[in-house]
Amino acid sequence: MCAARIILADDDPELRDLLACFLNMRWNATAVSNGKEALEEIHRERPDVVILDIMMPRMDGLEVVEKMRGDESTADIPIIMMTASTRDSDTHDSVWRMAVGTEVFITKPFEPQELMAKVEEILREQVQRRRAGK
Repeated sequence: MCAARIILADDDPELRDLLACFLNMRWNATAVSNGKEALEEIHRERPDVVILDIMMPRMDGLEVVEKMRGDESTADIPIIMMTASTRDSDTHDSVWRMAVGTEVFITKPFEPQELMAKVEEILREQVQRRRAGK
């Protein structure tokens, strides 16, 4: 079985490199520095999961989500959104995820292992859906 393909977009080079290093321990991760590059990479080779920072140059994470959800070929790709904004509560987190169309919302700072666990959870759910024929 091939390793899952992940696109990671974050304009912070240190965080991007660190997360890419962790992700590449288990999966095939491609790291880019902005939303425009992320969208190009998403269309080049369909990923299993997309990880986006909200605030990025050229095209922010929210614009990428909007374009992905508006395109039939990418609408069902799971998205993990990262932001430096603080969460007030789990309810706020849930409303935010629904509003932007993402599966997971992670607030910075976070431990790389937290992101790894979220990716693993999404990939496991994808396998279960495929087995169920959905």
